[in-house]
Amino acid sequence: MKLIRLTTDDDTATFDCSFNDGIIIKPDSKIAVQSASASLGGGSLTLSANNNDIFYQITDTITEALGGGIRVVHLNPASYVSSNAEVLLRDIENTLNNDAKWISPGVNQTSFKKILGLEWNISIPQGRMLLQYQIGSPTDSDGLDRFNVNDVTRTGGGNEVKWGRTEGIPASFNLTSTMISKKYLSRGNSYYRCKIGRCNAEAGGDGFIIGVTTNPVAPKNWTANYMTYAIKVGYTDGVLEYSIIKTDAGGHVIGPTPVPLATATPTADADQGTNDTMEVAINGNRVELNIWKNGALAPIKLIAENIGGFLYNQQKLYPFATFYGSRTNANIGASKSSLRLTPSPFDSGDGLEAPPRGRGGADKSKNFLQFQSSSLASYLGYDRQRIPEFGEYNIEEAQYLADNVYTTGLGVNGFIIQLLNLTVDSYDSFREQRENILAVIPSTDSSGELVYMPPFPIFIDMMNKNELSVRNIRLRIVNTDYTPLPMEGIGLVTLLID
Repeated sequence: MKLIRLTTDDDTATFDCSFNDGIIIKPDSKIAVQSASASLGGGSLTLSANNNDIFYQITDTITEALGGGIRVVHLNPASYVSSNAEVLLRDIENTLNNDAKWISPGVNQTSFKKILGLEWNISIPQGRMLLQYQIGSPTDSDGLDRFNVNDVTRTGGGNEVKWGRTEGIPASFNLTSTMISKKYLSRGNSYYRCKIGRCNAEAGGDGFIIGVTTNPVAPKNWTANYMTYAIKVGYTDGVLEYSIIKTDAGGHVIGPTPVPLATATPTADADQGTNDTMEVAINGNRVELNIWKNGALAPIKLIAENIGGFLYNQQKLYPFATFYGSRTNANIGASKSSLRLTPSPFDSGDGLEAPPRGRGGADKSKNFLQFQSSSLASYLGYDRQRIPEFGEYNIEEAQYLADNVYTTGLGVNGFIIQLLNLTVDSYDSFREQRENILAVIPSTDSSGELVYMPPFPIFIDMMNKNELSVRNIRLRIVNTDYTPLPMEGIGLVTLLID
């Protein structure tokens, strides 16, 4: 049996070890890892009021008061190591999305257009941090293909489009006639709007509900408990009114709670062109329930909840509509633009199509990103605090790709020791083929460092029918998806060959 100690100081945990004398490996030998250790890159990060700011710009205006310009967000003060690094990334993503607030078109039209549909997102392509925003396209629903439906149909064309209960199904206060979007709304700034076609009183059930849910279940399994935020239009004691429906954190339905007629009196008669538009909007750090009167420049706000104050904390919100009244007396209608939403640009829906891209007409504008501290920038893999270092990018949507491999092991669920120039009899379903895997390490130790010492060595066939003379051994330690593993200092792997 031979013991071979390998070392490296390569920052991607790649071992390339040469020996003066050839190591003789007998035919039909077996190899095992006795131990392995590596200090994962990234170390720790502590954020406080002195280093937790991120500055950015997405519009050409100079000041925040004018609808954009140079803005600043504040991350939560906290300490991070590899074991809780994902919390930091979600905080960055959520904090930037919370800042994507609607700007009045009367103040700055360009800024207003830029923010609508915007969502910030963090991903780790090829091991490097990618912080970016994209802008989801406002979408008319040309058909029901964008929804999962049960007993709901869309009919007509041009200015005669209607969504409602399937023809022939009588009015009822049950929830069988429901449609739920396959895509969630853009998590920074977005809306779901439905123009009332008609809402008449009738026996058995009347009106309809539009809203959003965090649980896009099959419509046939739909219950009121899934209505996260919703607006109902219907009759109470012969009076047409709006009501609010919410579900608390425990899944308990609150409502319908009538909206005082002094706040919003529904317009829902046969003149479809002048009826109200009902809206659920994500506006930065708020979820709003609004009513737009025909021709109005601003909505009537029924409610505005702080994100986190009532259930919503950057969850994915899927639009839905539930119809009570018969198709003739309760419908969304007027034209195909009577039902519109701004889906997330990062949502591929049912997985059968590519994610929607940004609006073709989005304006190019000044963009930059700047971390308050070099420690935060470095921790995320960026060489510089400001991107670009000088000036701004003049682009529609911004992508900020880190210079270095992200060093905290986001989502680490194990590591692989992979031989690069020796063959062993091992296989990996992840790649659906044979791979020269020498060992799989399930996790780091309590301090977040890689320390591996199995209770007994697990020997693997080297598949060598002939004697080998080896002067170089190459292997690497990678994440379970084969992305590079950032490492600091000296890495050690001890092999046994029998």
